[in-house]
Amino acid sequence: MGVAIASCVPGAVQQALQGNGWPIVLGGVAGLLPDTLDFRINRHFATHDVDIIPDPLKPDPAIIALGISWAVERCAAMRRSVRVRLRAIRLASDRWQSYLIRFDPAKRKVIAEYGPVVDPGGNPVWNEAAVPCKTRLRADAKVRVDVKVEYEAELTVAGFDGALLSLEPVADGRVAVGFLPWHRKWSHSLFFAVSVGLFSWLVGGGIAGVAAALACAAHALTDHAGFMGSNLFFPFTFRRAEGFKLLHSSDFFPNVAAVWISWAVIFLNLGVYSQPRPFATGMAYCRALIAGGVAPVVFLGYFLKRIKQNSTARKRRSRPNDSKGMEQIRSKTIHQS
Repeated sequence: MGVAIASCVPGAVQQALQGNGWPIVLGGVAGLLPDTLDFRINRHFATHDVDIIPDPLKPDPAIIALGISWAVERCAAMRRSVRVRLRAIRLASDRWQSYLIRFDPAKRKVIAEYGPVVDPGGNPVWNEAAVPCKTRLRADAKVRVDVKVEYEAELTVAGFDGALLSLEPVADGRVAVGFLPWHRKWSHSLFFAVSVGLFSWLVGGGIAGVAAALACAAHALTDHAGFMGSNLFFPFTFRRAEGFKLLHSSDFFPNVAAVWISWAVIFLNLGVYSQPRPFATGMAYCRALIAGGVAPVVFLGYFLKRIKQNSTARKRRSRPNDSKGMEQIRSKTIHQS
């Protein structure tokens, strides 16, 4: 997306055709920079207060659920933030035992459930559905305070350094549960975008600075359309604000649509400044963008929606009438005294 945004800056494509590619290059780098900083650097400096390390030889989800419940109540009692590190369960050099954490604010419960064994890519090594339900391990732990889930109510821990939860006390007495507290903070702010633009201006000139600033800001604003949100107004604020909740960052269709439209914009902008021009500017440009960028995306969205509807209908027809299998799930409820 960064290159597409940079190609929209007047003069950026012209300079690239004349041999100065700094505006396009710096725009592309700036578009990738926020997530690169977070996942390659910031995550390794994240600290924690509570460390939950499941035993790979004695699988017990009760320990996990009880540990999270204790951390939530400690956060509410002390009225300060608490960070919980959930360690991954390593079985072999390339095998991990996954487990799922689910929060149920309505019932004041935190649920821990063991899932399938996965490889480093997160792909199941064996199919959980093929294993009898009675072998699945699950535990519930009561929480004596109200919980507010800021992102998603479920978190899967599988592989490498595990996951990090942030627990923050809220003014109304609840405890806010956040995921990836090191992500989308200062690196996803408008202040950072302006800083990147100023640095790019020193390196490649004014057009490069504008292109880099817009590309970095577009990344932060696009991420804010999701559920996790971002800290757009750092350094005036130091916490992530909730996003617009329009989509998830892992959704297939929005990612494909963004890539396709970005390629269409780049292609059209290159055509605008080429000699001879393949089409005129103005309405002709808009028609070409709709025909080559928007229309295929709309068709793909409709096609995927139909596939999802047909798949859901088939699952409903094949679903058994009774739910005896679900009753075989081994479950524990832990009530803290």
